[in-house]
Amino acid sequence: IGIVKERDIRKYHKKVSSTEIIYEEDPAIPNITEGKVNETFLNYLQSDSVFKDLDSEFKIYLYRQNGAKIGNKVVIGRGSIIISSYLVIEDEAEIGEGCYIKTKQFRIGRMSIIGNNANIITRSVYIGDVLFSGNNILVGGGGAYGKDSGLKIGDNCLISSRCVINTASPVIIGNEVGLSSNVQLFTHNHWQNVLEGYKANFGPITIGDKAYVTGSCLIVPNVRVGKGATILANSLVVEDIDEYTVACGVPAKPVYKVDPNIDTEKKEKIIKRIMLELNEELSFRGFDPKEVAYIGEYKPEREKGKYKVVLTFDVIAKLEKVPGDIAIFDLTNYRFIGRETT
Repeated sequence: IGIVKERDIRKYHKKVSSTEIIYEEDPAIPNITEGKVNETFLNYLQSDSVFKDLDSEFKIYLYRQNGAKIGNKVVIGRGSIIISSYLVIEDEAEIGEGCYIKTKQFRIGRMSIIGNNANIITRSVYIGDVLFSGNNILVGGGGAYGKDSGLKIGDNCLISSRCVINTASPVIIGNEVGLSSNVQLFTHNHWQNVLEGYKANFGPITIGDKAYVTGSCLIVPNVRVGKGATILANSLVVEDIDEYTVACGVPAKPVYKVDPNIDTEKKEKIIKRIMLELNEELSFRGFDPKEVAYIGEYKPEREKGKYKVVLTFDVIAKLEKVPGDIAIFDLTNYRFIGRETT
């Protein structure tokens, strides 16, 4: 029969309650099988004091020579070192200066950035594409090399400066998630002796797609933040937050629900207001606002040569390429088509 754990009870409660969301099982942290690094080389790294201060190109060359899979236009900052049995760094990823990363497996996706002075010590890290991490983040802490420990971050995420992510149990962060400065995620809270009546709590943390945890919040073990939820600043999250719910307080409680289903007319009003602000910013940065336009329905044969950047909610069906030197932001499907620039 086995042992009934707190998490089992929580899942059962969700199934029998008509007011709660029934969640799927937590996604696992993917197992990395590429980029196996030579063990002799790893042992050398752990005892060498010079390697971390080599320039980026030479460090990357040595990692590749010893089995790591590293893409093009990658940067590993001065003073940074990665010690990992499996190491994958995709194109245009960047590790800042003064970073120390020690894992069993480490993968960082395309165009993802880890800021300066990160300290990442845990069993497994899997980072998707286009992460932006601020400086001085801390990943690991007590129990961070346990059997199930690790961190998974989806695509298009933000981890701001001075965030702390304890990985005694898995931490799963979805796509398009933002963590503001000084957010702390703890998958265990234990110090005092359980034989003297104190409690110990261990368990994963899951943050759903498009959620936003604002500054100086603390999330404790066995908490799930739902898709599109917002946790307001300085909150203590001790229980699950439903999707598209704004919560705050100590402990955090729901304040109101967000309706993500905005009609086209309201979306157009929002984007037109944003365009006014964008034009001011473009002018300030030396760009010509006349080269950027919002067009309700984009047809390349009609708009050819008029603009360099177009924002639209309606792109003609199956448009995968655009003629000329133009970039299109499809605001309905959140996709980009056309010329990429820096």
